[in-house]
Amino acid sequence: MLADRRARAAERFAATPLPSTDEEVWRYSRIHELELDRYTPGTVAADIEHGDLGRATVHRGEDAAAHLGELPDHADALGWLHHALTVDPIVVRVPAGVSVAEPIVVRHTGPADGTVAAPHLVVVLGEASEATVVRTAPGAKRSSSSSWMRL
Repeated sequence: MLADRRARAAERFAATPLPSTDEEVWRYSRIHELELDRYTPGTVAADIEHGDLGRATVHRGEDAAAHLGELPDHADALGWLHHALTVDPIVVRVPAGVSVAEPIVVRHTGPADGTVAAPHLVVVLGEASEATVVRTAPGAKRSSSSSWMRL
């Protein structure tokens, strides 16, 4: 299932031109300097830490693919590339009315120099549910970045 999804996204990427600075959203970027052929596909390892999830669930890999749904109807080339490179998606599902007391921490590590990878985290909250999700990932020049959501 995940391999099929990635293959469909790769086909769409190949058929879609890269964005340019003629598009408003890319106007001030250096998109013209992007050299995708300098990189090889790689992977990102993910560690997930959590306390008692109660009725909430964490899915990853092939198990997560069943919870991702279809590819979006529209994306630019880089969006399609992201979906084509996603090898270990993570989906956090919190049913309606459920409150997860302890944070769910997702730590991404990698990829190696000269590789490109696409970590993919989806949080699905039911009505009146609550969870804190913290995501950390390495950033450029060996720094790190983190984000958290109290949902």
